[in-house]
Amino acid sequence: MKKFAVLSLLVLALASVASANTIHIRYGYGTLYAQNGAHYPYYTFTFYAGRYVVTAGPEALDSLMESDGLQHCTPCDPTRVGTLLMDSGITLHEDKILAGVISFEAINFHSTLLGDGRLRVKYQALPYISLAWCNDWDCGAPYERFTFTQHRKWQVTAYFTPDAKGGWDFQSARFFGMSPEPSSLLLMGTGVGMLAAWVRRARRR
Repeated sequence: MKKFAVLSLLVLALASVASANTIHIRYGYGTLYAQNGAHYPYYTFTFYAGRYVVTAGPEALDSLMESDGLQHCTPCDPTRVGTLLMDSGITLHEDKILAGVISFEAINFHSTLLGDGRLRVKYQALPYISLAWCNDWDCGAPYERFTFTQHRKWQVTAYFTPDAKGGWDFQSARFFGMSPEPSSLLLMGTGVGMLAAWVRRARRR
């Protein structure tokens, strides 16, 4: 039932932002925090999309507590691939109505046991980010939509403390990722072309 509710929220969020003009997120960063006493897990993200800056959090979109992710890793085995963060829905953030989906799926990892007993795990994760600023809570006609759907991995560094039963408790995780700028791709292509031309000339000598 819980998975069905999360899936329904995801479908509604995707449908609500489908009609707006798309602005691609160039890069972004954020932090996911574990539950601490009376404070529920939460995150903060900042995304840069051209002349726009889009923030998400510390309020969750809607389904952070019901969805899979590191926030439920208390205790758990963090050395596995899978969902690091999944949240969808709609919320009021900084006097604006924000709707959409934020998702990260780990595809590989490298773990290190630190001197203070904590476990540091560096994941590579594929993101899916689709956010919209809406005029109303139905979000039938959002006025801006922002996406990061490129197949470009984000770097996620998470920290865990040992559990009394031999597992690990999640503490926090930092997320960072960017998409290649067209100018960077052009410069890369130019550099490769010049190198290839130099190699051809060298072979003729």
